[in-house]
Amino acid sequence: MICLDANFLIGGVTAIRPESGYLIAWRKAGESFCTPAPAWHEFLCGPIDSSQVNIMLAFLDGDIPP
Repeated sequence: MICLDANFLIGGVTAIRPESGYLIAWRKAGESFCTPAPAWHEFLCGPIDSSQVNIMLAFLDGDIPP
């Protein structure tokens, strides 16, 4: 399992940043992801829209531990 911080979450939904490519490659390799609740909160306050939130929720499989 890979635990993602807020910066990686934001980069993961931004096409011009390399993080999105890493997430796709890791998922194809069978990795799972999580992010701690404080990082998720910071991500939600970032420069993102609702479709980007849904994309990241899909990658996380809802795994946001407190």
